[in-house]
Amino acid sequence: MNNANLINQVKQSLGIKSEDDFELFIKWFREVSNVIKIPEKFSGIPANLQNLFETIDTHYTKVEKENRNKNNSLKKSNELLLNESKRQKYLYLVLREVLLYLSEITGRSMEDFNHLNLEQLADEVSYLVREVYKPKDGFLINEGNFDTFTDNIKEVIFQTDDKGKVIYINKAWEDITGFSLEETIGVPLASYIVPSDFYTYEENYKQLLRKEKDYFRCQLRIQRKDETIIWSEIFSRMLYDDNKIIGLYGILSDITERKKEEEELIKIKEAAEEAAMVKSEFLAVMSHEIRTPMNGVLGMTGLLLETTLNPEQREFVETIRLSGETLLTLINDILDFSKIESGKMDLEENPFEIKECIEDAFGLLTSEAVKKRLDLLHLIQSDVPDFIIGDVTRLRQVLVNLVNNAIKFTERGEILVSVKKLSQDGEDVELQYSVKDTGIGIPKNKIDSIFNSFTQVDSSTTRKYGGTGLGLAICRRLVELMGGQIWVESKFNEGSTFHFTIKTKLSKITPLKVFLQSSLPALKGRRVLIVDDNETNLHILRLQCKNWGMIPRTTRRGSEALKWIINGDPFDLAILDMLMPELDGLELAAEIRKFRNKTVLPMIMLSSAGLQEKDKPEYEIYFSAVVSKPVKQSLLYKIILSTFEASQEPGQQGKEKRKIYDNQITVRKNLSEDMPLKILIAEDNIINQKLIVKILMQFGYNVDVVGNGLEVIEAIRRLRYDIIFMDVQMPELDGLETTKYIAKNWKSDDRPAIVAMTANVMQGDKEKCLNAGMDDYLGKPVMIEDVERTLQKWGSLAKDKKQVLRHNIKTTLMLDADIIYGLKELDDSNSFRDLINLYFEVAPELIKEIRSSFMKSDMENLKRSVGNLKRISINLGANRLAEVCVNLESLNGNSSAEKLSKIIERIENIYQLTSQELEKL
Repeated sequence: MNNANLINQVKQSLGIKSEDDFELFIKWFREVSNVIKIPEKFSGIPANLQNLFETIDTHYTKVEKENRNKNNSLKKSNELLLNESKRQKYLYLVLREVLLYLSEITGRSMEDFNHLNLEQLADEVSYLVREVYKPKDGFLINEGNFDTFTDNIKEVIFQTDDKGKVIYINKAWEDITGFSLEETIGVPLASYIVPSDFYTYEENYKQLLRKEKDYFRCQLRIQRKDETIIWSEIFSRMLYDDNKIIGLYGILSDITERKKEEEELIKIKEAAEEAAMVKSEFLAVMSHEIRTPMNGVLGMTGLLLETTLNPEQREFVETIRLSGETLLTLINDILDFSKIESGKMDLEENPFEIKECIEDAFGLLTSEAVKKRLDLLHLIQSDVPDFIIGDVTRLRQVLVNLVNNAIKFTERGEILVSVKKLSQDGEDVELQYSVKDTGIGIPKNKIDSIFNSFTQVDSSTTRKYGGTGLGLAICRRLVELMGGQIWVESKFNEGSTFHFTIKTKLSKITPLKVFLQSSLPALKGRRVLIVDDNETNLHILRLQCKNWGMIPRTTRRGSEALKWIINGDPFDLAILDMLMPELDGLELAAEIRKFRNKTVLPMIMLSSAGLQEKDKPEYEIYFSAVVSKPVKQSLLYKIILSTFEASQEPGQQGKEKRKIYDNQITVRKNLSEDMPLKILIAEDNIINQKLIVKILMQFGYNVDVVGNGLEVIEAIRRLRYDIIFMDVQMPELDGLETTKYIAKNWKSDDRPAIVAMTANVMQGDKEKCLNAGMDDYLGKPVMIEDVERTLQKWGSLAKDKKQVLRHNIKTTLMLDADIIYGLKELDDSNSFRDLINLYFEVAPELIKEIRSSFMKSDMENLKRSVGNLKRISINLGANRLAEVCVNLESLNGNSSAEKLSKIIERIENIYQLTSQELEKL
């Protein structure tokens, strides 16, 4: 390969340092294929890998060469524009010389002209020309020395009478057009204008007559005496004498060369844009072409790992899978970058919770942080709104990139994500996110370039940290799409802070979340001891507990906390960090238990360690719960609440079991054993891929991932899947078209259940997905509870469960029995009733907002509220209400007010019927 960038990217993604090592890797890969039996249709992959990369290199190098040529052309165009600017400056100086001469003739001071711009200078020249010349026999008689001066000017100075005929023109006219002064005087100036441009001249002239403007300036084509065409720019004004029009005066410049340069510039610009588009499309196509066989390799290695292998074979297969996943990450980065470059990336607008977005980003990176014993922390200022409207996927992608970089370049300490409000104007809000680490920092000479494409802090062949060099470039483009900017502050070996801003809107309808409320009755007045050597984490925990009405007392030293315990200071709960100097969390807990037992003082451990550490028997003795960092606020609230409830239950003393909360998610980890399923994920966005894969891993499932509809079809031809989680918007072939193809070519008994994954505001809502042949629907962002419901619904016993449902729950015109059943299956601690109660709180507010928006003729807000009502109704099974919402959404702006009012009234009536049916459940 000849292309340096591509060479480095390929070698870095595979962990290879030289061309020779790459050859050895290909040779080793062939040997592996001989050791491990590979299916016939994949047997050519090892031999063809090098040819594939050489083909990419040839095209990649060609595109880069074309772009360099385009850049050289753009540089030439910039030089031409600079020369034109110099000519404009020359014209300005010439006019000032004319004014200097005229001021001497008329006795006016030159100071009167110092503040004038180019157009005003031209006005003064024409005015003083009129003062110098005196009419005689219908012509202007001039002083000889003035003619001598004006004959040396390159621009044409002219004057016409009230009929538009030329009565004065200088010698520059002969040089530009070839017509002599004698044959021009007395001829209408308009007769020299190309007929197709005459309308422009006439319209401007009429506007002067009607006094709609003081002057006109336009570009017109003029036919020379030799019949060639030139471009001219005319600046002209009316001449008045006692408020009577006596003619027209102005300046005419030859701009033929400038027009040619402009046209050339436009061609170069279009060619550059086309080259950029070709490059982006090429990258997208090549990404797909590489990703398709890579998905095949990963899918088959996944199956191979499930077979009986000896240790050496398992090591070979795991190496192949790890290398393939690394290369696939690189390809996904390139695909994202090419989407942004080609202008094909559109942002969605959905309401979402800021805190949840950050915690989801942390959830994807927890395992890496745990390995390095790093604390992942977030702090949101109190004036920041809880819920905003925007693209949660892309915001999460920026956060994941920045936090992942911070983890990569930080060996010890913490990564803190903070959010503050910069400004607010009504519903418009500007927020600033900051990602601060305690890592190696960035050298000064690298800071200005790290946001450029394919740029890395350490680009040497022996560098320690891998990556494509596209992450920060993608972040910059995404932040700019969200109306903000991104920058970094860093000191080498002292850490870095990446800041970025976004412009967003407040979300009017916010779901009720109990852990966001302050002074909760169950926790109010409870005294909590918090021990953590990390000042930032200590501050965050203190704020959270205060917000719940608790009374926190904090310290960074375990010895001080133990002193308070020995002195008899009262505490209802203790929250201890595991990794601390002097006394660690486990040692401190052992000392505390000498003075207070588990019933008197329950304790919660915050640990950055893995599960193998938390399985120590001491944890069972000392702690009521052990939680992995970073801990979600909602989870911490539930743990504290359940700890107090358990300690208050009679007969529980000595019987309380310690609970382990790993990665902030409490799910049925044995679901894959109770309900084994082969699952395929179809999603083109790398962040959404990681999120849904991580959720399914919590249930114990190993899944396959593809990036578009074509890869879905290839995958189900190769393997039999039980469920496909299908994104709707994907390149090559979208989710709806893919589903239609599967429904047409596979029998219903043979094809997998297809579950749509789509953003709520996109056109591919539930009805369109079902009409295309999909079996179920998940709205983005995908939630664990929804995934669990879907897995249960479409498991091996799904058909039997539906039959039981039809006997137990009567389907009505208002409600969908299948959805109601799925929700009731999750009915623990009255959660189904809580969901209905929440619906009864939110839906009426939405209906009020719909009616209010209609009265204010605010169609945008009306449709947004209707969309929200539709989505929560679909999720609860209120299908009839959702259908009426769809009808209202489909109306355009030309619909009559009476028609809109009737549909809104129908929504209100159907909601009353729906609420009555829900009350009976």
